[in-house]
Amino acid sequence: MSAAAPPWSPHRRRPSLNITRSTYDVGPYQNSHDSFLFSLGDGKNLENAKLSRISPENASCAVFSSQYHGPCFGQTDLRMNDNFNSPSKCTCQRHDYETEICELQNFSVEEYEVFQVIDKNASTSSQSPSDQAYPTSTLHPPRPEFTNYPTSWGEFMHF
Repeated sequence: MSAAAPPWSPHRRRPSLNITRSTYDVGPYQNSHDSFLFSLGDGKNLENAKLSRISPENASCAVFSSQYHGPCFGQTDLRMNDNFNSPSKCTCQRHDYETEICELQNFSVEEYEVFQVIDKNASTSSQSPSDQAYPTSTLHPPRPEFTNYPTSWGEFMHF
């Protein structure tokens, strides 16, 4: 009899939705013409991957975060509320981004990951790319009283 796969095993991995944004100011809605969301679908067939950019006319609603929310993109395109690992605390309904990336409208999240894209060719700053990385301590991670997961940003979103 073989042992069960550990929780982190790729054999137990469910479809994931990865989140990407290009603006890193946190608080009310942030304006960004470069923000986008993407989904790798089931993670097995890249033909099922989806990419959605912020609609130019809705760039003022690109990204939102507060102490009561996880990362939110658009008004309803991807919204994670405070107790995000409880049923129906997250929504994914196309509104401000160009295409829908997820067919689920109400779901819970076990883990998520936020990426920062840095233009290595940008010469407008004298800082090195590592100095330009956004300090994760100023982001609003999931509140520990609402989750059993680490409070650092940098995990996969599974649903």
